[in-house]
Amino acid sequence: FNNRLSRRIAKKRPEVKIDALVYMDLWDCPDGTRLGENMVIDVAMCTDTFRPYGERNGKCLLGTTYEKSLREYRAACPNVVAYEYYMGNYSNYQKLVPAADEMQSIFAFMKKEGICGSGTQIECFNHWNNLFNFYCFGRTADDINLSVEDNMERFCRLFGKAAPVIAEIIGMCEDTQEGQVPINDAGVYLVEHIDKQRVYDLFDTALAEADDPRARNNVRMMRMAFRYSQLEAADLILHGAGLGRKLLAGGGRLLAGGGVGLDDTGNLL
Repeated sequence: FNNRLSRRIAKKRPEVKIDALVYMDLWDCPDGTRLGENMVIDVAMCTDTFRPYGERNGKCLLGTTYEKSLREYRAACPNVVAYEYYMGNYSNYQKLVPAADEMQSIFAFMKKEGICGSGTQIECFNHWNNLFNFYCFGRTADDINLSVEDNMERFCRLFGKAAPVIAEIIGMCEDTQEGQVPINDAGVYLVEHIDKQRVYDLFDTALAEADDPRARNNVRMMRMAFRYSQLEAADLILHGAGLGRKLLAGGGRLLAGGGVGLDDTGNLL
């Protein structure tokens, strides 16, 4: 059907391309498929489950069925794009999912293998949730020689003299999320496994060191994204949908989901 449609369109509008997303039960590339040059295939990083994210060497994609699918569609069509979820998916639209440190390896693979590029779904309530992902996505796609450290140095200029402290927080998040679970569980995994007290102590330090109102507000926005991610995960953990039953936070704060709270040691009430 796509080929018939693309041929009809090419006759009258040769400059137009038809973009098709392959996803879940329509994900597999049929044997012997050959698609026209005016077709673009977006290969979603989701079959019956989402792929993991965040391993620095790109192994969450490279060497997996997701790489295999990209190669199969590339053999069938000259225009193939990896359809990613760096800005969240339905299960994580309110949770932080660090994945910036995998991009350089994956984008280098795409350039070498003739993949046109990568697109990302934006399914988050607040861009600050995954702002560093988004920043690295754009810059690394433009220049695959940029490492995550190169991007972090430039990104953290948003925070003035607090830049090294925010860089440490981002580094902690990236190091914690290393492809242990698929993306739909990744936000909860991060909250359960990162040293949250250390993160909040660093945010306090960053706020004290930020040297102007704009930098301080940017620190607050980054802290807000981390805190909202924790609150959103708390309800899932409490009701058994997460990876554990306990959320360490501290401060006796109110949590999302029915007025649940934390005691002074960070245990769920």
